[in-house]
Amino acid sequence: MPQMGYIMVRIPQSQLARKNFSRKIVIENKSNGGNIMNKHVIIIYLFFSLFCFSIGNSQNWQQVWEIDSTQVYSIINHDEYLFAVTGDQVFRSTDDGASWQLTENLPTATSDFYTIYSYGQNLYLGARGDGVFVSADSGKTWQSHSAGLSGFAKSIAGFTGQGDSLYAGTEAGVYVLNLINPVIWTAFNSGLFHTSVNSINSIGNKLFLSAGYYLYARSKNESQWNIVTPDTSSEQRIVYETLFHNDYIFAGTEKGIFRGTSDAMEWKKTDIKQFQNRDITALTAYRSRIIAGLIYRGEHWIFTSDDSGLTWEIQAHEFAWLTDLYVSENRLWACRSDGLWYIDINSWNKIKTNNNPVSSEYVLYQNFPNPFNPSTTIGYHIQVTGTVRLTIYNVLGQKVKTLVNTIQNKGVYSVHWDGTDDKNIPVGSGMYMYQLQTNTHNLQKKMLLLR
Repeated sequence: MPQMGYIMVRIPQSQLARKNFSRKIVIENKSNGGNIMNKHVIIIYLFFSLFCFSIGNSQNWQQVWEIDSTQVYSIINHDEYLFAVTGDQVFRSTDDGASWQLTENLPTATSDFYTIYSYGQNLYLGARGDGVFVSADSGKTWQSHSAGLSGFAKSIAGFTGQGDSLYAGTEAGVYVLNLINPVIWTAFNSGLFHTSVNSINSIGNKLFLSAGYYLYARSKNESQWNIVTPDTSSEQRIVYETLFHNDYIFAGTEKGIFRGTSDAMEWKKTDIKQFQNRDITALTAYRSRIIAGLIYRGEHWIFTSDDSGLTWEIQAHEFAWLTDLYVSENRLWACRSDGLWYIDINSWNKIKTNNNPVSSEYVLYQNFPNPFNPSTTIGYHIQVTGTVRLTIYNVLGQKVKTLVNTIQNKGVYSVHWDGTDDKNIPVGSGMYMYQLQTNTHNLQKKMLLLR
């Protein structure tokens, strides 16, 4: 197979602001002596070029510089303050995100912080191994509140509140805390076939839970969880996120977006036609608009819908993993693998997507999902064509598996790891390192496997 180079699309300057692209577009293949490459590749690049030039004037995302270019997992508004969580830090803004400060007196934890949630007068912080911490003074002090949680139940994926109860989705299912007498968490798992929770949400008088390949619903007065099925085909779907908006329930899955009636009894697929059957990992809303985050090959796209999911419009394309979207005031906040970013949401019809698919740096992205079970995806970008090695190591520095060892052209890549070693034997739970090596760079990150 001939090596693939990159394509340069040249559009006359006079056409940049026009929506009519029927005039001549000159395409050059920089690695094949000017010969036209595979027509399918050309179509893909033209497709993205149309997106990039049809949206209008540029409106840049702004990075929060007080937070390092590190993975940000979650953001929430509490008591007129904004809080953002990285693996080992919690940041607070008292001025609607104009400035951020590291909170003092953080709780002692041996595992990463992962999620933060506001309910009533309290702020709840979930860690991936140390359980739950609570603050009654807007993050100034924290106390552990994990009585009743043990083992995998101390790995917190998310929270939701309903009435006088707080629910925690964990790696061992759902646990509930009675807020009238908040002493101990108790299991709330009757009816669950799979207990590794992806997300949990309260919609109306029902709780919705994504665990494994199942989406469950349960009213507080019901005795067990019941399966609801966004996709009526025989193929199951991992559900990453749910959202209630305009009397519909929306489910972001590994195979696109589904819309259900408010009772979750009837569902239809309302997918993004430009990117069908992709991972929709984040959902939020602003007024009548739904906002969806799509992940593909180490990058993310943001789409919006103003007609309850019937049609979608691209609004942004960025070269980083996306873990969460959150709207506060007039800003959309994006929790990404390269930090916390925001944009003025009122300017969205004027946003221009990032039209430069080649970064000026070597980048090793945070794996997604993380923590993970049973598999995860690692993305990376290389600047210069050359030998590339991507290797997994355990905490003792012993090689577990070589994922990539070949010559690659510059560009963005992603590789899947199924949690096995070089002999295809499943490895145990724990922290692992993954290392990207080129002729000039050596990058590494950590990831957590939870069986």
